Amino acid sequence: MLKERRNYCLKKQPYAIAIFILLFWCPLSALNPEKKIDQYLIDQWQESDGILSNTIISIKQTPDNYLWIASSRGLSRYNGIKFSVMSYLEEDKIKQQQTATPYTLFVDKAGTLWIGSSVGLTSYQYKKDQFKTYTSTDGLTNDRIRHIQEDMRGNLWITFFSSYVNLFSRGKFESFNNAHGLTGKKINAILEDYSGNLLFGSRENGVFIFKEQKFSKYPIQKLKNHQIIAMCEDHKLKLWIGTNNGLFRVHGSYVEKYCHKNGLSHNYVTVILEDSERNLWIGTVKGLNRLKRKQNGGVAFEKLLRSYTITCLFEDREKNLWVGTFNSGLMRLKDSKFIAYSPLEKFPGEMFTAVFQDRKADIWIGTLNGELFHFKDKYLIELIKSPKLSGTGIAAIREDVNGNIWLGTNGKGVFQRMKESGTFVQYTTQHGLTDNLVTSIFLDSRRNLWFCTFDGVSVRQYNDGVIQSLTFRDGLSGKIAHNVYEDRSRNIWIAADKGVTVLNGGQIAKQNIKHYLKGISIASIYEDPATTDSKNRLYWIATHGAGLKRLKLNDGSITSYTTENGMTTNLIYQILEDQQAYFWLTSDIGILRVSKSELNLFAKGELDQINCIYYDISDGMKSSEFNNQFSRHSLLKTHNGELWFITKKGISIFKPGKTPMNKVPPPVVIEAVFFDQQSIPLHQEANTYTFKSIEDVKISFNAPTFLSPEKAKFKYILKGFDVKWQYLSPEEERAAYYKDLAPGSYTFLVTACNSEGVWNDNEAVFSFIIEPLFFQTSFFLITSLTLAAAFLFLILYFVRKRPFTNQKKYQTTPLNPYHAEECIKKLEVLMKNNKVYRNEKISLRSLAKKIGISSHLLSRILNEKLKCGFSTYINSYRVEEAKEILSTPNGVKKTIITIGHDVGFNSMTAFHKIFKKYTGKTPKQYRKEAAQK
Repeated sequence: MLKERRNYCLKKQPYAIAIFILLFWCPLSALNPEKKIDQYLIDQWQESDGILSNTIISIKQTPDNYLWIASSRGLSRYNGIKFSVMSYLEEDKIKQQQTATPYTLFVDKAGTLWIGSSVGLTSYQYKKDQFKTYTSTDGLTNDRIRHIQEDMRGNLWITFFSSYVNLFSRGKFESFNNAHGLTGKKINAILEDYSGNLLFGSRENGVFIFKEQKFSKYPIQKLKNHQIIAMCEDHKLKLWIGTNNGLFRVHGSYVEKYCHKNGLSHNYVTVILEDSERNLWIGTVKGLNRLKRKQNGGVAFEKLLRSYTITCLFEDREKNLWVGTFNSGLMRLKDSKFIAYSPLEKFPGEMFTAVFQDRKADIWIGTLNGELFHFKDKYLIELIKSPKLSGTGIAAIREDVNGNIWLGTNGKGVFQRMKESGTFVQYTTQHGLTDNLVTSIFLDSRRNLWFCTFDGVSVRQYNDGVIQSLTFRDGLSGKIAHNVYEDRSRNIWIAADKGVTVLNGGQIAKQNIKHYLKGISIASIYEDPATTDSKNRLYWIATHGAGLKRLKLNDGSITSYTTENGMTTNLIYQILEDQQAYFWLTSDIGILRVSKSELNLFAKGELDQINCIYYDISDGMKSSEFNNQFSRHSLLKTHNGELWFITKKGISIFKPGKTPMNKVPPPVVIEAVFFDQQSIPLHQEANTYTFKSIEDVKISFNAPTFLSPEKAKFKYILKGFDVKWQYLSPEEERAAYYKDLAPGSYTFLVTACNSEGVWNDNEAVFSFIIEPLFFQTSFFLITSLTLAAAFLFLILYFVRKRPFTNQKKYQTTPLNPYHAEECIKKLEVLMKNNKVYRNEKISLRSLAKKIGISSHLLSRILNEKLKCGFSTYINSYRVEEAKEILSTPNGVKKTIITIGHDVGFNSMTAFHKIFKKYTGKTPKQYRKEAAQK
């Protein structure tokens, strides 16, 4: 599925009045009402993304978490990754010439999905995967269904495009019309209010109330000659009515009207929904509105999607608001986990490179052009533009003990901005710096300033201002110094491109130098504040390519956390710890979050996998790439605990403890099971399936979740075969493959976690039995052993009777070198020209047959002449072609799964393992590195 991220300024679509109007109300979690409406993230899906039609009529969610979308061209189901077309009508209930447009969807209290269409009323039992259709032959009015609603007794009310109303109760239909007091047809909205009254809003004659099996007119002033389109009762028991000429609020006898002149985006209201955070959303033919209640009792309207005709609204279980449009597809509004620093929005296009908060809590921000912003709270105090700084990036900002601001630059050394005068004093290599390209600045407890450069580290002594330096020529682990850190013993730790250098006592002297992690590029170092015992101090070390490291100082033991252990990437830049003991790591793919307690449990051997969460633009980050990533000044933990990150498109801020996290575990569903490439029905009465003579098993699964579904992780185990849980990373195929299972009983368990790392404790289960064939039974085995023993006895008996003779031991005939070379040439043609390795079912026997030799001879040629086995030989060609594809522009457009299948791998698990075995990298890592070359 191709998903296109949009801003809230989107393509204009044609104005449309003639739309299908439906109301859906779902009391679930909602979007943060404190945020501005334009701060929500918007995703959009259209026909090119797999949806059936760009005209969306209705949206609902079944208890198994699948999202159902009714469109002008049919019904589809969405699992967070792809849309599936659903054929929902029974063949004997529909004539071929009839269309089957689904006009409305409804999920009742029992979890049954009801589909109202141009053919009839269809129910869907998701547990049995069964559809059942009711038509006029069952007593249903013969008309297109407009709306479905359930009352508190469990009865269904059905309305139509041209007719009156049906009641569906206990399998029977009952009609209500003018004879029952219902003098209005074309009911667009049904509402059961807090008191249990059923209200019916008609297009022709206002609102009706149903009591004691009769309808009566519900007198509401100002509604005369208005078509009722939508109704909603809010948490204050006020009735909201959307019409073709404005929005009405009804409270008792008080009626107030809102229209375009009051701020509503258009007078034609199409749908109303109140979410669980009590936001009231109003859809119109010209955009979406959120109603804001004022303290004086008045209201205001915030506008979004102004050029779109809104047809339906739905809120799912994960805080998402789904918006159906006329001719513009499906949209989703979700909360952003990151916010922007609003004062910087006045400076679009500015490239920010460093951030710092001084002792007064003022914020200093440097730019790529050498400008310096100074903020107090959210107010700009000064914008400093100095000719000395012009044209050079500010890579580092630090305040000294006297309140002077120091700036490290990309090529002009270091500048000291004097606190009193505001003038700048420059320090370069002429004053003792090792290099004029400065990456970061650190102030130690002795008041000395440390400058990391592209040629070592320099320290300016506080007492006399003398600058001393340490380079790789003097014992520094590497040439480029990235960061300096001071531990609680006042030792200085230097992160450099070839390892960690520790200066005992903080003094530059050869006898004081220690080294750790030699040869590894170190980005930053962080001492764990929780380890107060000097003998058990822990240091967390971010590396550029080798993952996260945990150094235990007393014994020098190092624990590594890489992608093999659950980390999302091995390229990590900086480390911050929040107040909840989570590490926040900047990386090449965005921001990582990992629990420190989990890391420690892993180091103790009590955990076999790390639950690493990552955030990117899908979570509201300005960009998943960072400016000045190796500098400690590319991120900031403010005095109030906020986490600031400088990305290539601005500053993204996260507020730990204040930003809502998705605590809803995704339900896990086994979507399909294949035995020897044959799909089997999953919704049967039997809990266990029985098979014979099975070679291949494939089990496909998913977790319908809609908050970053592409980040869901899975783990599975086949009891009876696997000895431990198997983990799948988000980019891997959501399927398990097994081959040549022995006869026996098996139970497959699979579960998943959402993008926040919340795992579902209830696994999806599939059990099956593989019965043995006759020759695999115990009877056959016992009989065979008995016969073999008897045969052996006879042989021994006759051997003893025969005289002893010396016989030459059988020796294998040596290979004919000329014949072997000819076979190797044929092999190369088959591999390089015919690419037979792409056939995932290629075997030693079938390959030998193509050459015209026996499989035994081919095995000898591979082992004796090419020094490899059959699998190694075939997989080497597969990996080489995969590398070529991954390195090309066309390969960037293909998914990893597609590439693996193209070169002959029959499972993504095998592809990932074998590719990494040959290259030392996963396919995703290889493609990314190839793209950077």
